[in-house]
Amino acid sequence: MAGRPIRRLKHLARMNPGRKLARKIKEFDNGTKTLWAVMPPLQGFPRWDEEGDELPPHSHGYILISKGGFDRRTYQPAWTETYIFPADSSGEPLDMGELPGSANVPWEPEKVLENIGYEIVSM
Repeated sequence: MAGRPIRRLKHLARMNPGRKLARKIKEFDNGTKTLWAVMPPLQGFPRWDEEGDELPPHSHGYILISKGGFDRRTYQPAWTETYIFPADSSGEPLDMGELPGSANVPWEPEKVLENIGYEIVSM
């Protein structure tokens, strides 16, 4: 079942070429983390090998959008930033490196996806 949402999203993307589509899969931790399937996959930042040669960026079909941060005055946890991390189909982060679209503002996941050009669909 884990691959089913991404297969359905791929089919919808084939039927609508040129559109960037996102589908919510599930929420965790009282809504502070949300798993999304995205098509086409979100491209990560450029990478380099040991010799300094540029490598192609990784592509991620599943992303985890997480609300986080802390209040700099009180040093208490507070929702001040929104992060995007690569994830597997169960929602486990593959890497704690932020992906393009992460922001130092408290945006809802839908706003983050809109800012990076994805349209939210339900199936």
